[in-house]
Order: sequence, then C-alpha cells, then structure tokens
Amino acid sequence: MPQSGIHKILRSLIYTGDFEWNGKRYRGTHDPLISRELWKAVQEIFDNRASGRRKKRKHDFAFSGLIQCGYTGGSLVGDLKKGKYIYYRAIGAKGVPYVKEEELERQFCETLKSYDLMMKFWNGFAKP
Repeated sequence: MPQSGIHKILRSLIYTGDFEWNGKRYRGTHDPLISRELWKAVQEIFDNRASGRRKKRKHDFAFSGLIQCGYTGGSLVGDLKKGKYIYYRAIGAKGVPYVKEEELERQFCETLKSYDLMMKFWNGFAKP
C-alpha cells in the first residue's frame, strides 16, 4: 500500500527523540519535537483505522480523520480523483471546497517548522 510522505512522518519514531536501528529502539541525542504520548496516540489512531478497513485500498489517505474542517468542524476524508489526484473534503458538508493533499502537506510542514523554531527558542532559555 503506497504511503504519503506525511504518513511516513507521522509513523516515524525519530520525532520523539528515539530511533530504531537493526530492530531495536534507542534514545537519540537530539531534542524531541513531540512527546512519546502524542506519538503513541497518533499510532493508535492509525492502527484503529487500519483494523477497521474492510477492503484493500490502493491509497492510504494520511490525513483522513485526523484534521477537522475549518468551516464545519467535521472530519476531513480523502478522495481519489481521476485515479491519481488526492483531495480532502469534510464529511457531510455541501458547498465546502475540496483541499488538495499537497496543500495539507504544505501546511503540515510549515506547522512542523514553526514548532521546531519555537522549541529551539524555548530550549535556548532553558539551557544555562
């Protein structure tokens, strides 16, 4: 099953400050970007979504069920258009525009970058 870059990021242990090598988990020397608890919660969401699937899908929509619509507050779900373009829409919303997956990825990456800058800023105050 193909996975988007964002799906790989959300599955990666490295952002907790840990990493895996040769099947074992190690503590890195880098500062974590997210807590282990948040990472575990995201993994549970992915695992629960995967166990509830009835049929195999060609695509894994990385953001489905993880983001809320800014207009309606409903969950966003992925749709495949023309066999290759991924868009997200709010469940049960009429007249609300679709969002390209690339746009969600761009916003997600910008959020990660700003979070990283904020953590570097605050860590600068915490260290003597």
